[in-house]
Amino acid sequence: MTYRGTASDWSDRSDGSDRLPRLLAPAVPYAAVLIGLCALESAWAAVLIYHAGVVAIWLAAGRRPGVRQLLAGFRASAAVPLVLAGLAVGPIVYFAWPHVALDPQMGAVLSRFGLHGFPLAAFAVYSAVVNPAFEELHWRGVLFTETRRPAPVDALFAGYHVIVLALVVEWPVALAAAITLATAAWIWRVLAVRCGGLAVPYLSHLAADLAVIGAAWALMAR
Repeated sequence: MTYRGTASDWSDRSDGSDRLPRLLAPAVPYAAVLIGLCALESAWAAVLIYHAGVVAIWLAAGRRPGVRQLLAGFRASAAVPLVLAGLAVGPIVYFAWPHVALDPQMGAVLSRFGLHGFPLAAFAVYSAVVNPAFEELHWRGVLFTETRRPAPVDALFAGYHVIVLALVVEWPVALAAAITLATAAWIWRVLAVRCGGLAVPYLSHLAADLAVIGAAWALMAR
């Protein structure tokens, strides 16, 4: 099975009506972070602007990424090591945080962005269940690039994470994380091609997000 995402459909409209959504698609998460986190200091605002924005882009451009893409292409030989690598992010965050964070108190950092009590618990669940699916369908689906070499879309995926990380950790750490994320985006995109779907990238992405959430919770409890 050959995986092509939904990016190959961008040229469907001869009238060029999808040109603006195509240009805006990579910019949505940057706008969401700048408005939600930097201006409003609200993690919920950032993620909801992000997800609402990408859905609006999909609808405006006539894209219909579906759950079937997330379930297609599962290969245990690829999934197991990638999931384990994703889970390894948790201990790295947990042990590195006190040394690289601008504020080592995780609870205070999360509270700054409106995450405490029920909003925090709900955000953790939403981030674990919904966000990895949205990101894979958007970045490795709608914005899929077929080349197996590193591509600009991989750097764009990593780039807005730099803004998020720079709010809570030292800049060199944020930049190093961006390189890691760009590499992960490239690997996930190549695996989508090789495996014929997003199942392996999605599971690896889900594992990494769960690991980060677990590490944050453990740091609050420490």
